[in-house]
Amino acid sequence: MPSQNDTAKQFRALHQPGNPLILTNVYDAATASVIAALPTASAIATGSYAIAATIGVDDNALTKAQNLTAIAAIAASARATNPTKPLTVDVQDGHGDASELADTIRQVIALGAVGCNLEDMDATGVLWSVDEAAARVGVAVQAAREAGVPDFVVNARTDVLLTENGTVEEAVQRGRAFLNAGATTIFVWGGPSGRGVSSAEVKKLVDALGGMVNVKMNLRDGFLGVKEIRELGVARISVGPELWRAAMKAFTERAEQVLAIPATNPIYAGISITAVFIDNAGTIILATKWPIIIRRSTFVRSTIARAASATPAQVGVGTQVVIVVVEGETKVAVVHVSVRTQAGALPHPPAGQTAASVWEEDVVNKSGFGVGVD
Repeated sequence: MPSQNDTAKQFRALHQPGNPLILTNVYDAATASVIAALPTASAIATGSYAIAATIGVDDNALTKAQNLTAIAAIAASARATNPTKPLTVDVQDGHGDASELADTIRQVIALGAVGCNLEDMDATGVLWSVDEAAARVGVAVQAAREAGVPDFVVNARTDVLLTENGTVEEAVQRGRAFLNAGATTIFVWGGPSGRGVSSAEVKKLVDALGGMVNVKMNLRDGFLGVKEIRELGVARISVGPELWRAAMKAFTERAEQVLAIPATNPIYAGISITAVFIDNAGTIILATKWPIIIRRSTFVRSTIARAASATPAQVGVGTQVVIVVVEGETKVAVVHVSVRTQAGALPHPPAGQTAASVWEEDVVNKSGFGVGVD
């Protein structure tokens, strides 16, 4: 079993300009186990934004105790899955003054970390001066050395571009100071909604800092991928909260599909039914007042198709059904039905038969749908 510093040396060696280390940031025990098990993942990295979101707080409100608790769970899960894979952790600005920073480094090392992300802006949005920030990098490096991990990797992040007049030249100045203080790589953050960092600026940083640059990759369309970023000559690529965002998006979409219709009819997830009702006083009532419930999915699919002179195969995910119902003195009458699929509006019923009559006969009278007041 390698020593913790042997693992730190292994991790440090992965930072090669032009052949970058790629980190898919994790945020809980489950995601840590996934990345620890992947043979293509060289190391495990946490991200404070997603950790904070997972426990229901803002990134800037994440406390030292909360972060360390999350890191402890992540470290234990990673160690149980693959005890030799390096772990680097996001400690934000170190959670306090120099003394607190040193304590944070000692605690994450005790949990098994061999590297950290360290920011030069505190939780209140105040940017440390170049000298102060460089000294803090030195504090982290010294604390790691004293804890028996002299090859501990510090990825020093500068948020200078988030300030009103921050420039790439200032980022270079800070990056050089941080490297001189013992940092391994420099991460220049453009902000979640800030100015960003262009390809040309990344190249400038690479040239000025000997390639020891970390770039955060955006997984959305229109942004550079691994190949393009690698060609810029960086030493490290991370994704921050991108995988957390993707997971939340997938979770939301699947939940919406499940909740759209009863679980007994999952094949009809994606058929949207919007009901507009007009009572006998001429008042428009929306579907929230008159819920429509799919009870017999195969029957309903064929009914929607008949009402629009279509085949059941045309009625699938993406289909929208609009129903207009008039509430009379003694009965509810369907007066209009329109059906639109992803391919466009479906044709009207044959001559002599209206969509409304088909809908009223098959759906209202035969109870393919239930219509009622909540």
